[in-house]
Amino acid sequence: MFSEQLIMDMKIMKLKNKIFALIAMTAMAMPVLTSCSDEPDDEYYYSFTGEMMSDYLKNRSQYTQFTAIVQKAGMMDLLSSYGHYTCFAPSNDAVNRYLAEKGRSSVDELSVSECDTIARTHLVSTKVYSTYDLSSVSGGVMNMRGRLIDAKDTVDANGNAVVMLNKSAIIEFVTQNDSVENGIVQPINGVLENSMKTVADLIKQNPKLSLYYLALERTGLAEKMMAYEDKNYVQPEPKQWKYTSGGEPDEIALSPEHKYYGFTAFMVPDSILLQKGYITTDPSTDAGRETALKELFNTAKNIYDTTFPQDAASFTSYDPATLKNEKNPLYRFMAYHILPRKMDMPAYLTVRDDLGIFTKYMNPTEWYETMLPYTMLKVEKYTVDKSGVGSTAVLKQHYLNRRFDFDATKGVGEKIEGVRVHHDVESNLVNDGLNGFYFYIDDIVKFDAQTRDVVDNARMRVDMSALFPEMMTNGHRMNGDYQIHKKDAILDKMPEVGYNYWYPDGYLTGVTCSGGYFIYRHPRSSYWSYSGDEMIVQGNFDVSFRLPPVPTAGTYQVRLGYAAMNERTIAQFYFGDTPKPTNPQGTPVDMFVMMDNARMLGTNFQLKYEYTAEDHTTKTATGYTAVRELAYPSEEGKEPNQECQDLLSNDQKVLKNMGYYRGSWGCGCGTGSQDSKTHFADINTTFRIVLCTVDMEPGKYYYVRIRKATNILRGKNECMLDYIEVVPKSVYGVTDGAMREDDL
Repeated sequence: MFSEQLIMDMKIMKLKNKIFALIAMTAMAMPVLTSCSDEPDDEYYYSFTGEMMSDYLKNRSQYTQFTAIVQKAGMMDLLSSYGHYTCFAPSNDAVNRYLAEKGRSSVDELSVSECDTIARTHLVSTKVYSTYDLSSVSGGVMNMRGRLIDAKDTVDANGNAVVMLNKSAIIEFVTQNDSVENGIVQPINGVLENSMKTVADLIKQNPKLSLYYLALERTGLAEKMMAYEDKNYVQPEPKQWKYTSGGEPDEIALSPEHKYYGFTAFMVPDSILLQKGYITTDPSTDAGRETALKELFNTAKNIYDTTFPQDAASFTSYDPATLKNEKNPLYRFMAYHILPRKMDMPAYLTVRDDLGIFTKYMNPTEWYETMLPYTMLKVEKYTVDKSGVGSTAVLKQHYLNRRFDFDATKGVGEKIEGVRVHHDVESNLVNDGLNGFYFYIDDIVKFDAQTRDVVDNARMRVDMSALFPEMMTNGHRMNGDYQIHKKDAILDKMPEVGYNYWYPDGYLTGVTCSGGYFIYRHPRSSYWSYSGDEMIVQGNFDVSFRLPPVPTAGTYQVRLGYAAMNERTIAQFYFGDTPKPTNPQGTPVDMFVMMDNARMLGTNFQLKYEYTAEDHTTKTATGYTAVRELAYPSEEGKEPNQECQDLLSNDQKVLKNMGYYRGSWGCGCGTGSQDSKTHFADINTTFRIVLCTVDMEPGKYYYVRIRKATNILRGKNECMLDYIEVVPKSVYGVTDGAMREDDL
């Protein structure tokens, strides 16, 4: 055992030395970009004296079958080039078993297309993954086909700790982490496959979901979930567009090459439906399933007759002929379980790695529109431990429609635990389909009165990159390595750093681009941006986007979170219920002005509070966070300071009267650990502006339009859009007391 560990340590040291060498070469290399593809441009090719990945495969007799597959796919030259590759190399025995299962006698009987699929399934071109990385990564890694390779810790037959991939192959313990000049090889004992079936097909294959699949089929939702690619979409010119934003000179934004459709489905197993009494008939037989479907219709009717009473009389009883009607209770029931977007990985139901979230104080939360028109589903990752006040939720797990904000010190708040999401399904089944994922949940989700009036009666904060399904489905949101801070266009294009995109008119749902460039900048951990990423609009811009729908009629504030900078411009905002509204909201917004400007808080931005410390010395708490710590001490046993609470309350009132709010105290930026990051509330550039206070109704879409409002050239003349907040009056209208809107 000692010798095996020593071998592993030597391999890891060898790997680290080669990675450092690659990083050094990357820093010196300044090639010119000419195209966007999976393969590095010619300028990225280097000559090495050491063993490349191609040599590794050719020089070892146990990989001759996989080598033949790579050669037939025409990808051996790629593995001879500079890069950051991870190759999961199946042994000859593994390939022979695969061929036998497919009814083939040799690699010669595989087509070039089949070999290309197999090769790309086993290659990662964006990063070198050791087994340690695979064990700690959240959710898995993406291969060169843009599909997930699931990674889980397990033990092999000899009791060694190993990594299992896609529930079907393990990385061989003795030969794992074998580094080469352009990456790392992870030998595996099976051939990896990604399902080419749609999400609906995968659900159909799962016998534990027989009733939910039947409901999907009868309502027509299964057919809608077959969509995969918009074949009418043509990549527009310019395919690459250079621009400058902030301190990042000559970045490159790409126009999307494809437009894919995706889905994320939350499915309840038959056993749970029976256990919780939503049905009483076992759906394991055909006859039982038909009866159970009628019972599920009745369950749905009890829910949605209350939520949509105007339609109750139209669907008095189960009628197969009406199930595809979007107002049918069963259709509504099932549609609310489905998001019309694909997550990159199960762990990305909320922002990847909780980037920019102070998880000790705030749960990472997303709001997504469902396939039930005009409804939102709240997805929350539980990180703030509320077990002391009765929460039974499991830390670091995702929940749907959760609102557990009970404050024991104030005696206010809600205790709605929500529905837990289980990322994995059966050990012999995959839930990662061609166009999305499905997950188990431990109860039904429903747009009932409690969801509408309590869960959704909250500040709805939506990152711009999460607002549009296409950005997630096509792998744009949170792409790249947010910890790498390179400022030149060449490296910014490289996969390990991250891609920026510009979106043509009609690509994003609910977006109209009549002028200028609508650009997504991939995340960096140091950016003054929620979740590290941002949208910017440059040029002679005129862009409109659709807001999240509201649950009930009432008065709402629509806020925009952004970072003021010298590069920004002056923009006029409009609001209305048409895709290109013409009703201006207030005066043009000068995005150059920061919160410590005399036009805003001035010197009052930097909150100060003088107090007598325990050692009887006079001290001053300087800054929002310092004052907040006195107001609401994190240290157990310390008494809250009412004067500091009043100071924070007054600060919010003053800003609110001016039409602004500080940036979220629960969010921040900076490299390093969470404790070393800076809260947005302490930064003079990161804040929220109230675009409008308006009456809104459920069942309607509303839009915000932004137009350039000056011809004066200043900086880059760009408008920055970070996140949107839609806030009901029940939240923003309370200015004092325990129910005052929090600063998170």
